Amino acid sequence: NLVPGSDGSLQIEWHLNQYDIEIDVLEPYDIVATRFDHVTDRDEELELQSDFSALANWITDLAADRALIEQAEA
Repeated sequence: NLVPGSDGSLQIEWHLNQYDIEIDVLEPYDIVATRFDHVTDRDEELELQSDFSALANWITDLAADRALIEQAEA
């Protein structure tokens, strides 16, 4: 989902493979990303300015089929 904020911000969110990722673009070089993992019940937050590599890893995790990974680890 892509949601414009009334204050000019922009929110992008994904809900897939038991992850929720939300990216709040507040201003150029002022971005807050949060991730909730429904499997581990863990919340994480990133404050980003120009290095998005940690967020890119989250997106990669989001795309992975967790059921296949768990079967391979068993």
